[in-house]
Amino acid sequence: MNTLITKPQNKIKWDKGEDFMDGLLRYTFEGRDPSYTVSDIKVVITTERKRKYWHDSQSVKNFYTGYVRHEPTETADYTEEFESIAQCKKETEKLFNEYCELFPNSIEAY
Repeated sequence: MNTLITKPQNKIKWDKGEDFMDGLLRYTFEGRDPSYTVSDIKVVITTERKRKYWHDSQSVKNFYTGYVRHEPTETADYTEEFESIAQCKKETEKLFNEYCELFPNSIEAY
C-alpha cells in the first residue's frame, strides 16, 4: 500500500539585526527554503519605539512594519503597523509570497 507522504512546509528563518543608524531591531531573511535564493526581492521588518497612547508617556513600546521591494521595477509595499512581531512576520511573509507570484523570474534556483 502506497501512502503519500507530504513534506512539512519549510518555515522561514528570520535573522535578527539592528539598524546601523539608531540601533533599533530589524529582521530579514534570504529565501523561503534552502533550494531558492531571492536576489531581486528584498524583505525587511523595521522597529519603531513610540507611544501606544499619546497622552501616556509610560506607554512606549515597539511597533513593527514589514517592507517588501522588487528592485528591478522599483516596486515596494509596506504592511500595516503591528504591536506583535509574530503577526508582522506572518503578514510580511504573505506580502513576500505575493511578490514571488508577481515576479516569478526574480526567484532563481541555485
